[in-house]
Amino acid sequence: MCLASVSLIVLIALLPSASVFDVEGAETSDGFLYSVNAGGYVTITGYTGTAESLTIPDMIDGNQVRYIENSAFINNAVLKNVTIPNTVTIIFDSAFENCTSLTSVVIGNGVVSISNFAFEGCTSLTSVVMGNGVVSIGSYAFEGCASLTEIFIPNKVSTLGTGVFIDCTNLRTIKFMGNAPANVGQYWVTNTHTLLSVYYFDDATGFTDPWNGVSPEQQQLFIRELYSGTFKITGYNGPGGDVIIPDEIGGVPVKYIDDNAFQNNFDITGITIPDSVISIGISTFASCSSLTNASIGDGVTSI
Repeated sequence: MCLASVSLIVLIALLPSASVFDVEGAETSDGFLYSVNAGGYVTITGYTGTAESLTIPDMIDGNQVRYIENSAFINNAVLKNVTIPNTVTIIFDSAFENCTSLTSVVIGNGVVSISNFAFEGCTSLTSVVMGNGVVSIGSYAFEGCASLTEIFIPNKVSTLGTGVFIDCTNLRTIKFMGNAPANVGQYWVTNTHTLLSVYYFDDATGFTDPWNGVSPEQQQLFIRELYSGTFKITGYNGPGGDVIIPDEIGGVPVKYIDDNAFQNNFDITGITIPDSVISIGISTFASCSSLTNASIGDGVTSI
């Protein structure tokens, strides 16, 4: 055996794993097309399956799923529900463009960027739950989502691209979970519902009247009233998912949750009640059909 061949064998033996090699054009048994980059991260590049409800995996062959490629699911007329895992950081341009049957999407907390045209033309989309890691929503990301009526903007979002909600003709409510984004593109709410309302919560800063062509209104995230020198939670204006009730608001302790405070909220999946709360009222969480997890603080003495 020549010296060159021995050196090559030694070099291969020293490599940490096969994942350091670029892999292109691979496919999982359930239809995900993907590539693996030199760092060992997976990009979903397409989908050949026929599932209506789809959870994108967080790992493939031991490698973390990190990206959803340009046009990966474009024009898929079968998809109705998509869940994107926390491992994904970027949803690239047109990833779900013209998925006309798509009704709901849950975007994991790891996603930082929703790129241009990502969900453009998803005409059946009614529910978008964005994780709290999103910083940028690109131009025309939700253009033409004509069935969308309400959307919550996560508290870290600093950029809304041009035309991000253009032609969302039934969009009536936009709620900002944090401060006003510093960068907002033109036409961001052009041709939305004529009764569009924009809200921000409690002590958020940066909103003026007018603000980028709209007149935002302040709301309480947790609707409350003073009761014996403490706060009683009487309602909730926020998004679904996991809800954490604070132990104090503005220095005033939260001790009571009123009757029916969260009743008929179909979007809440988890609730955390702090130790400061001593009483939970009648039918507080009645008909919260998606609620699967509840953590009740040690201070609760009456339910």
